[in-house]
Amino acid sequence: MNDGVAIVSGGLDSVTMVYHLIAEGLRPRLISFDYGQRHKKELQFAERAAYDLGLSWNLVDLSSITGLIASSALTFGQEVPEGHYAEDNMALTVVPNRNMMMLSVAAAIAVSDKLKYVAAGMHAGDHAQYPDCRPEFIDSLYYTIKQANKGFIRSDFQVLAPWINRTKNDIAQAAFDLDVPLDKTWSCYKGEEVHCGRCGTCVERLEAIASVEDASDDWDKTEYADTEFWKIAVAEFQVSK
Repeated sequence: MNDGVAIVSGGLDSVTMVYHLIAEGLRPRLISFDYGQRHKKELQFAERAAYDLGLSWNLVDLSSITGLIASSALTFGQEVPEGHYAEDNMALTVVPNRNMMMLSVAAAIAVSDKLKYVAAGMHAGDHAQYPDCRPEFIDSLYYTIKQANKGFIRSDFQVLAPWINRTKNDIAQAAFDLDVPLDKTWSCYKGEEVHCGRCGTCVERLEAIASVEDASDDWDKTEYADTEFWKIAVAEFQVSK
């Protein structure tokens, strides 16, 4: 039986989060969102993760508002930037109020079904670029959800964000420890046939995976169009700091 709601994009962070929740003895129902993202391919990976783990999964369609929030590179407003994830041009990938919308829907489902938590996979590396990935947002959102559903929400309700103060490297290590199949996750913002290896999230992913010291060279079976660019991007970022 489900005990909470987990938002899963199909990417490394959220899929690893689900494995983590299960390891903690929890059993979430999974929900994903179509908000008109160009990398809609990620949703196939979210559904596959649910199937592999024996969990329920639902897709929430928010695509009717895509044209109203089309300024982001993720919704075809601009070209997807390449380079290190922490660079200023990654601000182009901000989708206004995205996590607020998703967590609000997740909370509504949790309250309706008397479940005890909602969970999301934002991490410390997101703090600089995305306001709705910061600890203060999660804290204020928890208060808002409790107030908005007073008298209907469980007294022990929680907003879980297990990676909120953890780095992408930490998540990659958790994926290794939990035996998460990396090739069954999708991170690339370009959403093409294979991971491009050049966009900010591909660079961040490859850098994090490479940081796991105990992993074998063939641990990551994901196919990338470019497997060398991330090293250049990371080196250039380090010099610029």
